[in-house]
Parts: sequence; C-alpha cells; structure tokens
Amino acid sequence: MSRKFSSFGTTNLESRAREHPADIPEILEELQHRKSKAARQLADRLLQLKGRPFPPEPKQEDLLNVSISPGSQGDSGEKANRARPADWQTRFQFPPTPEQERAVDLFLSGRTMKISAFAGAGKTSTLKLLAATAPNERGLYLAFNKAIADEAKSTFSSRTDCRTTHSAALRDVRPRYAFSKDKWFNSLNARQLSSIWELKRYNAGPTALEPDMVAFLIIRAVRAFMQSGEPCLLASHVQLMGKALGIIPSAKVALTEYVFGHAQRLWSQMISQGSEMPLGHDGYLKLWSLIEPKLAYDFILLDEAQDTNPAVLSVMKQQDCQMIYVGDKHQQIYEWRGAENAMETIENAAEAHLTMSFRFGPELANEAGRILKALGETNVLLGNPALQTRVVPSGPSRTVLTRTNSMLFREVMDALGEGKLPHVVGGTKDMIALLRDVDRLQQGESGSHPDFFGFYNWREVEDFVAGPEGEHLLAFVNLVNQMGRGALWRAVLAAAPDEADADIILSTAHKAKGREWTSVRLADDFSSVKSESGRIPYSEARLFYVAMTRAQETLVVDPVLVTAFASNLAPDADIAKEKAVSHRAETVTASDPQVSIAKPPRTNIGTPGAMKLSPALSLPKSKQPRSPRRKRILGIF
Repeated sequence: MSRKFSSFGTTNLESRAREHPADIPEILEELQHRKSKAARQLADRLLQLKGRPFPPEPKQEDLLNVSISPGSQGDSGEKANRARPADWQTRFQFPPTPEQERAVDLFLSGRTMKISAFAGAGKTSTLKLLAATAPNERGLYLAFNKAIADEAKSTFSSRTDCRTTHSAALRDVRPRYAFSKDKWFNSLNARQLSSIWELKRYNAGPTALEPDMVAFLIIRAVRAFMQSGEPCLLASHVQLMGKALGIIPSAKVALTEYVFGHAQRLWSQMISQGSEMPLGHDGYLKLWSLIEPKLAYDFILLDEAQDTNPAVLSVMKQQDCQMIYVGDKHQQIYEWRGAENAMETIENAAEAHLTMSFRFGPELANEAGRILKALGETNVLLGNPALQTRVVPSGPSRTVLTRTNSMLFREVMDALGEGKLPHVVGGTKDMIALLRDVDRLQQGESGSHPDFFGFYNWREVEDFVAGPEGEHLLAFVNLVNQMGRGALWRAVLAAAPDEADADIILSTAHKAKGREWTSVRLADDFSSVKSESGRIPYSEARLFYVAMTRAQETLVVDPVLVTAFASNLAPDADIAKEKAVSHRAETVTASDPQVSIAKPPRTNIGTPGAMKLSPALSLPKSKQPRSPRRKRILGIF
C-alpha cells in the first residue's frame, strides 16, 4: 500500500490534520510507521478527537506570556555566561559602533532576532562581535556560498561552525540513507531522463514537444519542489517555459497535469534506495527539510537571509536555539528562482539596524537612499563621513555592471573594440552555454539551455521572440542577428580569466552581489525596465540599488535614471497583471509577415549614450598590447 504522507514531517502532518480533517485516517496510518515520541503524541491526540474538531492553535498573545527558562529562546533576560570580553574596545580592528552595540545587546538577551544591514554596513564584523560574547557556546554560521564560508572559518572563533547550507544538510542526512555516492551527488539532465524512461513526443494541441523537452519540464518541476518549503510536490511546481509557453491555453492545462504526474514519479525514484535515479544537491537539501532536524547549537547565524531557499528557511523555523537572521530586505534579487525574503517574513523577532555604510561616502548614500525611500524604507542610509564617493553622469570607470547577459556581451565587445582587455566576473561559462545553443540552433539542432530548450532551429526562436512570451530573449536574439555568432565567440574567448590581468571588469548586477570596486559604471540596459504605464517593478529597483552600492569612490550613472528609480515604483504582481492585459489586447502576432523581429523599443528612462559597437572589432594602432599574453588575446581580432 502506498504511503500518501510518507514525505511529511510530524509538524506538517499536524498542520494537514487541522486543515483537512478528512485526511486524518490516512495520517493515522502513516503515524503507525513512525517511532518518534512526537509521532506517538500526535497519534494519541488524533485518536482522542473521535470526530470532534481540532482544538484551535494558541493565540500569539498567549505564546508571548509563556514563561521561558533562562538560556532558551525568548525574552528571558541575558543568557548565562554571555558577556562582552574585557578587551572589547581594542580586540577588533575598529571599536563597535552604537548600532553594533545594540545588536550585541539583543544577542545577549537570547531572543530570536534580525539584523537589517544596509549595503556595506559592517554585517560580517557585527556577526563576529556577537560570537565573541559567547566563547563557550556552539554557534553555526550559514554562509551564502563556499567562498564566504571558508573565509569565515579563518576569522570566527573555533566554537562557531562555518558552513554552507548544503554542507550542513549533507552532514545530517547522509548517515540516515544508504545511498551510493553517485546517487547523492550526480545530476540528471533532460536527455538522460528521456532515454531512461523512453519518453514519447507529446502533442500539445497543434504544437509537438519532443521527449527531451518534456523531460526538461519534469526535472524543472521537481527542482521547484525541492527548493520550496512545501512538504509534498504540487501541480503549482510545474513551470512551463521555452517553446511550451507558446502553446494554446487548453493544452497548457493538460500538459501541466501530464508533467505533474511524471514529476511525482521522478521524486519517488530519487528518494528510493532501490532506484539509481540521482538525488543531487538540491535533493538532499530538501530531504534535510523534510526530516525536520534539530541542530545541536546554542545559536545560528543565517547570512543573506533576504534570499533564503524556502526549504532551508523551513529548517530554521523549527529550531529551538536562538536564531539570528542577517541581511537586507532591499537586496533580495533572487526571488525569480523561488528565494524567500526572511527579513520580511520572520515575525515577532527583535530587530537591530545597521544603517551606516563603511563602503562609500555621503553623496552615494544620499542617492541610494532615494531608492530605499521609494521602496518604503523609513531608516536613513548614512555614508561614511571619512570617504568621498562621487556620483557623476559620465566618465571613465574600471568596472561596468549590466542588468542582462545580452548587454554583458555588448560590453565585452565594446571593451575589445577600444583596445581594452575585459574580465567577466564569475567567468564566461554562462555566456559560452548560450553561444553553444546558438550554434546548434543555427545548424538545425535542438538547444539545451533553459531559455532555448524545446526549440529545434534558430527560426523558431526568432518567431518566439516576436511574441509577448519571448520578450525576455529579444535583446539577445537581435544581438546575435546584428553581430553574428562568430564575433560573439571571439569576444567571449578573448576575456581575461583573471581580474588582475584585465583593463576593465564586467559583471551582471546579480554576479556583483557581495562585491565592491573603486569605480563603477551602470550600463545602459537599466534604462529599459519601465512598464507601458511608466512604472518600475520593485524587483528591478532592488537590483538597481544593489548595483549602485558596489562603488567605493566613483559611481557613473545617468541622474535621470536615478530619479526614475526613486519614483513611480509598483509591486511586481501589479506589473505582471498590467502586462497580461496588454498582451491580451495585442492583435499583431509573430506569424504576421509584416512583423519585424526587432520590436520598437519602449521609451527609455534615462538618456544613455549610443552604443559603440564595432562589427569588425578593429583595434586602434595607437593602443599597443602591454604583455605577450595580452598581445596573443587581442591578436585574434
């Protein structure tokens, strides 16, 4: 007999029983397989109901009046043995600021807390201050990536365990499951799944989806579930994309149901010991959330909490120790991949604010503060009075930040055309993946990149971007058609692998998160984010704020652009509704022979200068390479 609720934790089973009393018999059957004390207690409570309604959950005010023993989470007074050390004012490079002292006071109380830190406001140094007051306690610092975790290991006390969330998850779940190394760590791609399951072509109305495309949608649905906080896979985790976005509405419903059923089958095989279907990194992170672990620490520091994986956040919410959520709600830039802003969603937590940036001076703080005010922030961003940061409309800059990958390609080509050797932050792997698909599609072969999956030639892509669903790819397709894939390949391969060797540093705003440079210019594509009604989505304003605040000494940005982002913002959901209405009203389709692929652009926000594109990419003779390596790289042009 199948176990419908086998993936549910005990807490989730109780919630299910409250919300769906009809499921209680099946929940009781599931609890018979559980050995934990919590499972037995829940089974006893459900048996005692005998058809009566579930008792109401305690009110918040009742929870706040519960007596909490010293050393546990809550407003219980200072935790035992925590104190500022005797050399508090001299131990660190700089003495703590009043705002940091306030954060330390809250930490000493043992309460769940949030530290809201504006860009460059000393977040990491504040966390070290907290840990220094609890030298005899076990702490866990959860970092956004491995590089940050490794750096933290060398600066935090030995009693503070510094890890990524994946590292913490694997340590807990691996002893519980007798999976092979390949099952734990291997990944699964669409072509592999299509072959293993021998999937057939799916006819979605007049549109046929090849087996690889169907497999891609199945894997994507499971990935969305694994990154979510949901206890079981739902139909809402199915996300159509690529060619599937262009099928008729009725066919989308049927396709969603088909993909959902196969996604359930895939997840079942991924967690089955009898199947070789790989689980992968997202998979064991999800298992971690489903087993509801209690972590053996006295306090947990969750960094970058504004972009938390919901599966991770569900684990954090279950902990009995003191939780410290650290981040800036205005720097959430990964909601498009399901990240949850814990700095907004965590309630009933004490809050400390770090408002003075140590990265830049008052002039940039004032300009960035205009964006924050438009986003609803009431605290004022302060600049470091010891620094002078200029905000200018034009001028040279060593670093350029773009909003999109298509503009990143343009900036690489512009740099080479001016005789400058560029470096791309994070490497050129993503750019190369896009170009490989362009090669395949222009040669009549299918693509594998998420944006191109399901298309089987370049003409299909061109037709797709002529419609509203393909608008996000339009700039890149026009760039390829304008410059040619050969010129793009030469530009990408010429990029310097090391930042120190480059004349100019290029990055998307997303890849620039957590970085800082002496001078930064914001590329022209930030000017193209207004909706047809002239409003800017909150998410774009947050990304612009992140990009602005990477500069230390000079920020080159159009002042008209800053003014636009400091006014007339709107929630993303409102902009999405506006676009949906606009799309339904459009009568011209991509099949109309009069339609050109290059749509007339919407009115831009600022007054960006013209692109300096050079199809021939000829280098000025006066610009001589400074090293043999530079000469080799630039010589390919």
